[in-house]
Amino acid sequence: MGGMVAQLTSGLWIKTYGFAAPYLFMFACQFASLFYVIFLLPESRNDRKENFRFWSCYSFRKVFCIFKKNQVRPSSQRNLLMLSTSSGVMTMTTMGLSGVTMLYILRSPLCLSATMVGYFMAYRFALQGIGAVVTVALFGKFLNQINTVRLGLLSHIASLVFLGFSNRLWMIFLGKEILQ
Repeated sequence: MGGMVAQLTSGLWIKTYGFAAPYLFMFACQFASLFYVIFLLPESRNDRKENFRFWSCYSFRKVFCIFKKNQVRPSSQRNLLMLSTSSGVMTMTTMGLSGVTMLYILRSPLCLSATMVGYFMAYRFALQGIGAVVTVALFGKFLNQINTVRLGLLSHIASLVFLGFSNRLWMIFLGKEILQ
């Protein structure tokens, strides 16, 4: 939500204060979220027996135990490996996606102004956040988790292909609306 609000007002902020202001606001929102999670959010598991140290490797050991062959059914092992690999690839590509998208919409044939870039990025953040929650809940009623993830990956790939061939403003907004 912080990213959406910052991007929605970023065109005005860039004109008034320069390029750093929207990112400083997003940083402040993410820092507030981190502060909330660390210090204010109650523990969801009350059945923990051991004491938790902040800089311990306990969490890493628990994750590693999930991937052991004897901990997971053989059919689930392949799905777990596929999900972990696709999650890693999606994370790496998403890191560069925002910059590439920004360069694409600033250049010809779109040549968006700073205000329109802010509107587009806010629309994108809102659609990804709200759309993910709604579609996961909706697809969760009809599909199992692995098929929901597969459908999400296909949807993301389709939206990137559609964005790559967009040459009008309405196509960018329509592609994000339909496919995300």
